[in-house]
Amino acid sequence: MPSVAELFETVGERVEGETGRFFVGAAVEMAAVSGRSPQTAMRIQLEREPLPVQAEDKAVILEIGGCLGRYDLGGQARALGLYKTRLDRRIQSLEERQKQKSGAWMTAAVCSGLTVIVLLL
Repeated sequence: MPSVAELFETVGERVEGETGRFFVGAAVEMAAVSGRSPQTAMRIQLEREPLPVQAEDKAVILEIGGCLGRYDLGGQARALGLYKTRLDRRIQSLEERQKQKSGAWMTAAVCSGLTVIVLLL
């Protein structure tokens, strides 16, 4: 079974952009010091090269790092399932907020257009 550092490196190589660099950097941090936890490595990498996510999301990322390698495989799988559910709810909430904002912007654009038409008449 591969180590967490090896898994991070594999994920980092397969994912592009800042997320991929984050996982590769965390893997390097874990390999740099024997026994360094995934959570500590992730924290160091976030400080070195911050991800463009909100503070709440960074906290969840670090919480996930805290459960990796800490429990048996079944415990880690259950914890990751709980985090997946939590993140799915967060994504849904953000999508709903984005729909509300886009509706507000659409209304503002229509009103602005009507105002310009009235002024031109």
